[in-house]
Amino acid sequence: MESSRIGNDKPFRYRQFKKLLTPQEKAYRKFKIYHVWAWERQHAGGPEYGLFIFNDANALAAVPEDQIAILEFKSRPRSMGYQVSALGEWRTWSGQAVDFVKEIQYELV
Repeated sequence: MESSRIGNDKPFRYRQFKKLLTPQEKAYRKFKIYHVWAWERQHAGGPEYGLFIFNDANALAAVPEDQIAILEFKSRPRSMGYQVSALGEWRTWSGQAVDFVKEIQYELV
């Protein structure tokens, strides 16, 4: 059965295919989904979005889980630094400007 568009006598042609994702493509998609989810969670009143400075999903996936942690620090009195307005964080020139408070425990879901 042929169907044609108005003003065009050529039949409709459709191409549809599926392919399996490579491990790299899977990691990239998971990484992107996490970024969107974490950003939306923060804006819904949840915990602050944990920004990753690099965007290499495969390199992040290769980091051992025991090497990932959330650490809390507080600034020392009279220490110097500057606030990054878009991120709501303070940056310092030296580790001498802060004191370690605790490691925040979390569960991976």
